[in-house]
Amino acid sequence: MASMYGREPGGYGLTSLVLAAACAVMALFPLSAGAAGASNVIPPQLEKLSTGVATAAVAELLKDAGKFNPEKDDKNRGGKYSWIPPDNPYYDSISFEFTEKDRLYIVRFALKPSAREQSRVLKKTFFDKYDFDPDDPLKIRRNETDILFYSPKQGGKLFFLEFTDTATGSKDFELFDRQVSSEDRPLPVPKPEEKAGDLGIGAMGAPPVPGNEVKPPDGAAPSAAPAPVPPVPAEPKEVSPAKP
Repeated sequence: MASMYGREPGGYGLTSLVLAAACAVMALFPLSAGAAGASNVIPPQLEKLSTGVATAAVAELLKDAGKFNPEKDDKNRGGKYSWIPPDNPYYDSISFEFTEKDRLYIVRFALKPSAREQSRVLKKTFFDKYDFDPDDPLKIRRNETDILFYSPKQGGKLFFLEFTDTATGSKDFELFDRQVSSEDRPLPVPKPEEKAGDLGIGAMGAPPVPGNEVKPPDGAAPSAAPAPVPPVPAEPKEVSPAKP
């Protein structure tokens, strides 16, 4: 009698059947990012990357791992560069955006079509490394793009965004440094000398920016508008008596 793990004449033993079944299951459910290649979710060249650094610092990290190519982007006044991580199963490219003061504030990961189904597993790697809060993200719809906005757990400066194009299905991840952005890219303030017709305001000029109004000291009553000054009457002229 043949062993229960051996092959019987004209057939297959139990071991062969188990291996065949395992292969079929693996074909239906490929290994997740956590089981294989997890180190590539965040490429090793970027493990020590931090936002706020200059273009030269990022180029130094990537100098032995492909080209660090500049991109033209009319919307970004600072520099923008793209990089194709070598032998990475998840990303078509990774882009880096810098402020006008040459500080890195955005790192964006463009997912390959084959990696989109693993987005939950990939996101978890980012959440664990940077300590993002995975619960209740802010949901935004911009044109045909759905955006999920995740905040840091401990009030950090780095945020995680997930972009999904509802028309094409393309998906991007983004690390966004809000502090560097706000320090180097302040919102424009209307100038009082702007023409009224250009800004849609009255002829008196631009209104004060909310929050920047001049406030009286604590406990002091707000000063009233100055009372109108009455006109000074003209002094009467002395009239000489008429001569006889």
